[in-house]
This record gives sequence, C-alpha cells and structure tokens, in this order.
Amino acid sequence: MKTWAKVTIGIVTALALAGGGFGVYKWLNSDKHKQNKGQKQGNDPNQNIEEPESVIGKEVYSDSGANLRFENYVDNRIPTNIIASGFKGSIGTLEKVGRADQEEAPDDLYDWYYVKLNKPIDVPFYDVTTRASSGEHTHCWVRSDNVKIR
Repeated sequence: MKTWAKVTIGIVTALALAGGGFGVYKWLNSDKHKQNKGQKQGNDPNQNIEEPESVIGKEVYSDSGANLRFENYVDNRIPTNIIASGFKGSIGTLEKVGRADQEEAPDDLYDWYYVKLNKPIDVPFYDVTTRASSGEHTHCWVRSDNVKIR
C-alpha cells in the first residue's frame, strides 16, 4: 500500500474518532439527557431524593407489600425488627427521609422513610419473632424501593 493511502486512512480514522467523541460529549451535555438523568422512578432501588422537604407530608403506600420496621435497616434474623410484613395499601404520612443505620447496615444505600401510620399496629406481648416492643406502634420505617409516594 502506498504511503499516501496509509496517511489518508489514518486521517479519516482520526476524524471519525474525534467526531464520535464530540457527538457523545454533546449528547451527555444535552438538555434531554440531563432531564432523563434527573428523573427518579417510584421504585428506583437507589433512589436518592434530592429535596426531602418536597415529599414530607405525602402519603406512602405499597402495591406489592412492604415490611414495616421499627429501625431503619434490614434485620431478618430472629428476632427481627419487623412490626408488620407484607403490608399493602396506604401505610401513612411521610415524616422524614433518612439513610440506613450505618453501624448496623454499612452497605445499605437505600433511602428510608419514617412514616406516621394511618392506624396504629398492635404487637402482642407474646410475639417472640420480633424485637418490637409490645403495644401500639404509631410510626415505622420503610425502605424506599418497597413503597411509592403520592
């Protein structure tokens, strides 16, 4: 192959790579990409609410069934930290958005919602499967990927 052909192929390849890189750069900085990046899905497992004040006071509900806990981390050992499991429907009003207890669950990156329950849940004193104190519970923690806000 002649030298001029090699140089031409090299120049065309370099221009194609530069054009492709510029196209990707423009796409990443486009308004449409930034808008899609900023949207959060209701069940995004790594949902991180950027403005927690905007959801305080809204209703929290579950279609698939949520575990209501008295601590903000998953502990499924016996005894558990579950107040009620598989809870479906309207749970209550969102009072606070937080993260998991980092001492108990350092790898848990989910948001947790502190919810005032619509109806208090009564835990019987003889329930040995939970560490929840007996009596009525008026608040609980739920993990953000198990519930929706409306």
